[in-house]
Amino acid sequence: MDVAPGGRALVRARIGAAGIRSPLTGRAYAVSPYGTWQFTGPAGRPVHVPADRPAEVEFELRPPPPGAVPGTYGMLVKAACQGRIAYGPAIAVRVSGVPDVPQG
Repeated sequence: MDVAPGGRALVRARIGAAGIRSPLTGRAYAVSPYGTWQFTGPAGRPVHVPADRPAEVEFELRPPPPGAVPGTYGMLVKAACQGRIAYGPAIAVRVSGVPDVPQG
């Protein structure tokens, strides 16, 4: 997933409860390395997973701030529902073309 200055993107995560016959309530979190937290938001969202069906949550990839170091960073979605924790696959977030901070 590419994010350039002025651009935005959405990361959608599907959270399911295969074989669970009752709904689950919890939170989903955008997890990324220190120094990249400002690229994703919100940090956490409430999630309600219906019985035997997945729920979907969205996180926004925000434009990199001026002066951000171009490169490839990782993020993933972590779901915590009623004492259980699950991690989604890592997603590569490429930051390119970031202008320098104006010197004034």
